[in-house]
Amino acid sequence: MPTGSPLKDIIRVLVAAVRKRNVRMERDDGAVVVLKEDDANNDGERQLLSRTKGLRCLDKAAAIVVKDGDKEQEGEWSLCTVSEVEGMKILVRMLPIWVTCVLYAAPLGQMTTTFIQQGMAMDTRLGGRFKVPVVSLVSVEVVFMLLWVVSHDAAIIPAARRLTGRPSGLTQLQRMGVGRFLVVLALGRPRSSRGAGSAPSTEGAGR
Repeated sequence: MPTGSPLKDIIRVLVAAVRKRNVRMERDDGAVVVLKEDDANNDGERQLLSRTKGLRCLDKAAAIVVKDGDKEQEGEWSLCTVSEVEGMKILVRMLPIWVTCVLYAAPLGQMTTTFIQQGMAMDTRLGGRFKVPVVSLVSVEVVFMLLWVVSHDAAIIPAARRLTGRPSGLTQLQRMGVGRFLVVLALGRPRSSRGAGSAPSTEGAGR
């Protein structure tokens, strides 16, 4: 089982990468700098990760510094393993997804606040007698979500399979990107509608 704090490993990689920011990953003779590999006999305490391309500045945290043919004695805050560096790379690559989650959280907050306020100002009567409870307007989210799931499986994914040639149609990252794009359009549309509706009244006030 993994032991220790993952936060410590993250900070260690950052500290080691900053300390070795001037280290060149290629030597003058063209040889590549050796990186500290993980211990093969770790008894499953840590998941072994292979080195990936990109974010090479973090690779310096695992670079073994050699001077005059001898390896320097480096502590745990100056030298990390490849798996520790790759774990940090995974977190950095996930940052754009975490940041854009606010685009998804914003409309969810509207469901339980703005919807109820709009319902209190609306005429919720149907047929003159039946009055829709204001709180039940939140169920509109569930109804449209069910409709989206049906259209997603019946039309969108089959069309994506034909366009991309993949069995899944779209990758998970592409689905998240499309979802966030649609959220931006959904939030921007009411704003533009209010702006267009307020123009006549402003002009009238000026007269």
